[in-house]
Amino acid sequence: MRVNNERANEHLGLARGLSGSEAGEMRMSKVLAEVESRSKPGKRYQIILAKDNTVYCNCWQWKKKRNCSHLEYYLAQTATNAHHVNNDDLRIAIDTAITELS
Repeated sequence: MRVNNERANEHLGLARGLSGSEAGEMRMSKVLAEVESRSKPGKRYQIILAKDNTVYCNCWQWKKKRNCSHLEYYLAQTATNAHHVNNDDLRIAIDTAITELS
């Protein structure tokens, strides 16, 4: 899993040739991570936090079923990493993230 630089993703929608509204939606979202496909080596899917705080994946499986192995993997890794942080650090990180998203 590779966490992306937010600044590098600002123009991601336009670089991928999306329509104006689709590109606008991407700019209002934040790419949290990229997860490599197990079935297609070299293929990466993005885990995205939408403006409405929905976390989703840009793979076809998520679009069809609203769930996928990439999102499950990301959530499991996030939960595992959260156990290694003390409560004060976690509270500060959550407050900072909420402030940045506002």
